[in-house]
Amino acid sequence: PHGGAAIELRSAGSPIWLTCSERWDVDWREMFGGLARLAGVHHICVRPHAVDLTVEAIAAAAGLSDPSSFTPYERDVDIYVHPQRAVQLAEQALRQVTGPPPPCLDHHPDT
Repeated sequence: PHGGAAIELRSAGSPIWLTCSERWDVDWREMFGGLARLAGVHHICVRPHAVDLTVEAIAAAAGLSDPSSFTPYERDVDIYVHPQRAVQLAEQALRQVTGPPPPCLDHHPDT
């Protein structure tokens, strides 16, 4: 809904070059962030499994340490979100919805 919040979860095997900043309303150049922006919805992308990993470790796990050996990543995978992290994300989403409107609302003349 207009003024809602979307939480995007990325898998461990997703390519590191797919932007997933773990910040609200900044990944608008990616598919779901862009759609959220157009719809007037706050958006965050998180890789919940990667809290303690470095960029290098994520790249190695995704097979990106050698670009010549890149293989497509599996999009249909299970993602584990620690319950405490899920609560944090839900609380952040509620604050986003009750706070200022998303940036795209400046572009909607009918609001």
